[in-house]
Amino acid sequence: MPDGIGQGGMKMKAWHIGLAVLLAQLSAHAWAAPAAPVEPAAVSAAPAPAMPAPAAPPAAVPPSAPEAAQSPASAVTVAVNKAPVRSIRIWAITVEVGANGLAGMGPVITNFVTPRFAVDAGVGVSYVGIKSGIRARYNLRDGNWAPFVSLGVVEAGGGGDKTYKIDTGGNVFEYGLRSSTFVQGGAGVEYVGRRGLAFVAMVGGAKLCRDNVRPVSGIPTDSQKDDLDAAFGSGVVLSVAIGYAF
Repeated sequence: MPDGIGQGGMKMKAWHIGLAVLLAQLSAHAWAAPAAPVEPAAVSAAPAPAMPAPAAPPAAVPPSAPEAAQSPASAVTVAVNKAPVRSIRIWAITVEVGANGLAGMGPVITNFVTPRFAVDAGVGVSYVGIKSGIRARYNLRDGNWAPFVSLGVVEAGGGGDKTYKIDTGGNVFEYGLRSSTFVQGGAGVEYVGRRGLAFVAMVGGAKLCRDNVRPVSGIPTDSQKDDLDAAFGSGVVLSVAIGYAF
């Protein structure tokens, strides 16, 4: 083979080989698996702010003693202590002594119709015989100590058939005692305690409604009349009484 043809053929063969290699690479590149896409990095969400825990309710404070519920017995005790004493203790029995009093010397029973209005009834002995009387009293306040005004009627039995003598300077006067009626009025003070103590003190006057001296013999002198009036007639009321209220 001539040299010119041999060299040209060699060059042509080398070019063909290079072209084939290039096509093979392009074909391999075209059929290769595409690369996996790169996913963007996940953005972490910021954590939500934590909610504050609810505050615990305040502890219950027990009520103080005055606000605490009272038992029925305590409520009754309070009510009784606040009520007027004469609305609880509506009766009283006392023993009276004094001059021209309701009973002379003897027992008196009292009924407190209301805390301010009372009725007394008494019986006893006196210079004018067995006495019995009834009296209304009005208290000026509701407390344990209460000033009062009063008005009453007293009846005395007299001496019956008995006779008495008075001899003054040689003048003898004999007499008897009839029954007597007195109207009594006055003022005073009364105490009734929560535990039952009762006390009454009174001053005033008693008016004799009719003459109670019955002459038997003799004529009384003026001095003797004054003595008889002082002993059996109208006079000053001065009496005290003490006892128990219930």
